[in-house]
Amino acid sequence: MAMLITAIPLLGFFISIVVSGYVSAYMMDVIVATADGETELPDLPGFTDFGSDVLYPLLLVVGTGIFCLLPAIILWVVGLAAGYAPPGLLWKFLLVVSALYAPMAFTAVALFRSLAALNPAVVLPAMSKVGLEYVTACVLLALVVAGRTLIGKIMPGNVLLRPLIEAPVGLYFLAVEMHILGLMYYTNRDKLGWFRPRG
Repeated sequence: MAMLITAIPLLGFFISIVVSGYVSAYMMDVIVATADGETELPDLPGFTDFGSDVLYPLLLVVGTGIFCLLPAIILWVVGLAAGYAPPGLLWKFLLVVSALYAPMAFTAVALFRSLAALNPAVVLPAMSKVGLEYVTACVLLALVVAGRTLIGKIMPGNVLLRPLIEAPVGLYFLAVEMHILGLMYYTNRDKLGWFRPRG
């Protein structure tokens, strides 16, 4: 019995890893499909290899998040080491920079399927080339996130009912966000020049 109780948290952790990795893979597939000009959502990804189908997509997503937040994280750690709390103007500014950098960075990672695409030499020129359209995409993403947050707040608080509503709604909003990123790339693919034209 004690072994079973001990195993439950480990099982829950494993399930969360599998679900997070699978969702990460699908979200990147949405970007790729939209970037290729597809108008419909792609089929659910296959699940034949745990490493390549679950762990690697999750690594790409988590790695992208950490990289984008790295300046703010470093400032936080330095501030704590120096004995003061860093959340001042500079820290908030770095969070805004991270938020602006992240959409293009994640688009590049999804299309190249590599953390090497996080390189500022790839992301910053791309942001510059897209310009106003990139700002528009960021604003749309912010509105979608705000809408998802608002819906989350007005959802019923019932312990059983809330997850049944929250999960599909959350996935829908995530798909919309990824679709926006894919459209941003599709409409600016010639400017970005990340891949050679097909044929």
